[in-house]
Amino acid sequence: MRLARAAVAVFTFAAGCSVLGQRNAQKPPGTHYSAAFIRNDQLIAFPFDGSEVRISLPAIVSGMTFSADGRTIYGIVGPNGGPRRLSAITINPSRLTRLPHSDEFNNYFNSLTVDTAGDKTVISAMYGQSAVQQCGLFELDITMGTIEKIIDNLGSGCDYLSSWSDLSISPDGTRVVGTARKGQVGVVNLKEHRVEKLWAGTAASWSPDGKWIAALSFAEQMEIELIRTSDLSLQRRLGSDETGRVDWSPDSRYLLVFSNGFCGLGTGYVGSLQTLDIETGQRLTIESSKCRVNLMSTGWVSDDVLK
Repeated sequence: MRLARAAVAVFTFAAGCSVLGQRNAQKPPGTHYSAAFIRNDQLIAFPFDGSEVRISLPAIVSGMTFSADGRTIYGIVGPNGGPRRLSAITINPSRLTRLPHSDEFNNYFNSLTVDTAGDKTVISAMYGQSAVQQCGLFELDITMGTIEKIIDNLGSGCDYLSSWSDLSISPDGTRVVGTARKGQVGVVNLKEHRVEKLWAGTAASWSPDGKWIAALSFAEQMEIELIRTSDLSLQRRLGSDETGRVDWSPDSRYLLVFSNGFCGLGTGYVGSLQTLDIETGQRLTIESSKCRVNLMSTGWVSDDVLK
């Protein structure tokens, strides 16, 4: 969604694209996942080896998140102005299922995240019960059907800028990180119903192994920060970001980042996807994604769903 800085004097305008000074990513040993993004009701996956794969989805999803195993998409399904429901979409075979006990939120959703076990959902929403409207974070136990208020919005109301967004739950289901309001990222303790830490930033995501939070910081320019979850301290910075998103690979080895490159005129796309190795900081372009991405909703999917 952003245009890159052009620092190279020689480039190619062609039907495809030429990404200069960047190496292509090889499929890491033991890797069983592919990068993907969602455009309207279609999932477009980019394997490390081979061509892109397109899978039609049964609905357009908003406020979405990919499951930890890369086989399901959770999000909000329904037309603007009509009934919108929290739903799970299995990718292949493609099937839509409404999340049990979620109708009580009466159409006022902003963001959600689902734990690794798939039985706990943390939702940023307005919730109405006994004619009383509440705004903030709520925990929905999908199995039991119970709803628990966790914390209010940090702003003064229920408007978009006051609401929590871009939520990401820890694998053990005890904490959640998200955008608290414009310009802030926060970690919330779900058991103690309190904010553990706030800092300047725009988005954050918990690693599947539970060790790290990747956060977009406003330290100088927009940078990716790697934060230790044990004490919420900054471990190191991993360079600038152009997407406004941070998507962990299922094995917690890589972040999915965006590169503008030099794409040909008329392609309809603005860039490519890269892997960012959190140990080395190295960025490698995924070959099948070169100039095939227009930065909608990105994530990782299991290679099982591409067969």
